[in-house]
Amino acid sequence: MEVPPAPCALTHSFDIQSRFCDYDAFRHVNNNAYLQYFDLGKMLFMEQTAGRRFEPQDLSAVIVNININFYAPTVMGEPVSVRSGVAHLGDRAFTVYQQVVSTETGQVKATAETILAGFDIATQKGAPLQPWLKEALKNSMKINKD
Repeated sequence: MEVPPAPCALTHSFDIQSRFCDYDAFRHVNNNAYLQYFDLGKMLFMEQTAGRRFEPQDLSAVIVNININFYAPTVMGEPVSVRSGVAHLGDRAFTVYQQVVSTETGQVKATAETILAGFDIATQKGAPLQPWLKEALKNSMKINKD
């Protein structure tokens, strides 16, 4: 299957250190490990975008949808990185697009689109994105266009 073009610039890259438990009997990264790779990449991307480490009170957006597409196996010992960027930004939600890519060949192994929505912890209801977060994401998207 051909990998579709990324819907945005991938402005953040993070090298993954695989673990023994990531592999299956075929010496491939098990599909469930990719979710952890994407999650770690997403957190580091968000911290880089915001320009600071997240604290519990900063978590004002929650994941409401994740879609992962698998294109090629990652074999034991193959170095990969997670590349991330903002594909969509609205008033109440945003989409992070990511790829797991072989750092040796550039081959895309898997892609993910994650939708995160604003959330008010006190009321336990959906809310607009916090202004500081929306501004940081917007600035990241401006960088994407340069």
